[in-house]
Amino acid sequence: MSKNKTVQKDCSKSCCSSSGKSLLFIIKEFGGTESNQPAHIVRLRHPRTREGTLFLISPENKVVYEILTFQEPKRSYFIGNEVQADGRYFLSTPVDPLFFALPYLKEYGRCSPLDHIITDDEYPETERLLTCSGLKYIHHIADKKGEDSLNAYIYNEEKALKWLEKKVRRAASILKEKGHHVASHSVISANFVVNKEVESEDSYLRYACGLVSDYLPESLSTALESHLKLPSAEVEKKRKNPLNGTPLNGEHLRIKKKKIDEEDDSPMSSSPATPKEKKATPSAKEKKMAKAASGSKNITSFFMKK
Repeated sequence: MSKNKTVQKDCSKSCCSSSGKSLLFIIKEFGGTESNQPAHIVRLRHPRTREGTLFLISPENKVVYEILTFQEPKRSYFIGNEVQADGRYFLSTPVDPLFFALPYLKEYGRCSPLDHIITDDEYPETERLLTCSGLKYIHHIADKKGEDSLNAYIYNEEKALKWLEKKVRRAASILKEKGHHVASHSVISANFVVNKEVESEDSYLRYACGLVSDYLPESLSTALESHLKLPSAEVEKKRKNPLNGTPLNGEHLRIKKKKIDEEDDSPMSSSPATPKEKKATPSAKEKKMAKAASGSKNITSFFMKK
């Protein structure tokens, strides 16, 4: 796919690749003056890996979208009057442009105009980020210096961490509100969880931190974890029940105590003071069967010599 290939603005349109095949894109419809303009697929440095990755930029370079690919075996589409054998489809989701600006600001390390900082000779399409609407919030991660006309900024990590903390807490709040199960380190709808335990706030924060860290350099991701003061994985592990991995709440403790008591009463218990087994009281059904059988003879008695 060429990096400047355009896609249609409609919610579900096909896009032609360089090989001449049609690919299915699911794109949110652009509004305003952008609605009559084409979007663009460009190659930018990924905020975390710093490797060239394809992204979608809306008309007039206002919004950056991440391109997610979904593929299942034995899937195809009817596009127009043709059958498209390539069953992949692509979904676009918006990404805050400040995530792209962060590594450039952090690496540059000194005050300079933004158009000098957010630039990349290897990926010239990077300059499109300068016109993204989200870049007006650059003051959340950097300090402005000099006159307004200079548009000069310098990276401020303290500000950046506070901004990222808000992102994490917002994501954690949404996960909790939607009832997602995150203790297993994968988001599962609460509808599919049999044992619905009340998850700790730290569990949601840690998972949300992982989501945000997918768009951060490793060093900044580590700094964010330290800033949030999240318990280490080892501490969280100790808070888990070693039998099933779920947090030990009051109900689990009662069950565990009951099991221990049952083991102490068991005939196989190694305790020297093992109590005697209580004789089971026969049920009403067992009493009736015993009464019906009283006075009867064994069937073999009919074949014995008298």
